[in-house]
Amino acid sequence: MSDPLKIGDVAKKTGLSIDTIRFYEKQGLLRLPSRSEGGFRLFQETDIANLRLIRSGQSLGFSLDEIRDLLSIRNGISLPCTDVKRLLEQKLLSVREKIAELNSLEGEITTSLKECKQALRRASSGSQANCPVLSVSRPKVLRKK
Repeated sequence: MSDPLKIGDVAKKTGLSIDTIRFYEKQGLLRLPSRSEGGFRLFQETDIANLRLIRSGQSLGFSLDEIRDLLSIRNGISLPCTDVKRLLEQKLLSVREKIAELNSLEGEITTSLKECKQALRRASSGSQANCPVLSVSRPKVLRKK
């Protein structure tokens, strides 16, 4: 087993800031580290591995609660493959729903842009065109849901 590391060394090894590491600790994502005689936090290699998992999970769009579940799985509290598969399926479903919403929004914006371009072409030179996107009956894209 390697020597314990102080928080600054852990920050360098993981690419996380000291404040971020402390935040994860306060959120219960990391176990409370032991302390040196001088009161410094002392981290083990398992803490570094968990911090890397947290960072990786966040880059995949997992929430801190979902990452907490992943850490529980890693640390042997539940059956890994079945639970990880379930979490990944849920995340994939969520991502696909967001993609569908963004595709819909893209279509609405594209339609609105075409309407604006048509209105500008119809306007006589020198006159201002009334924007159809801003009309009361149409602005689906501009309405808040």
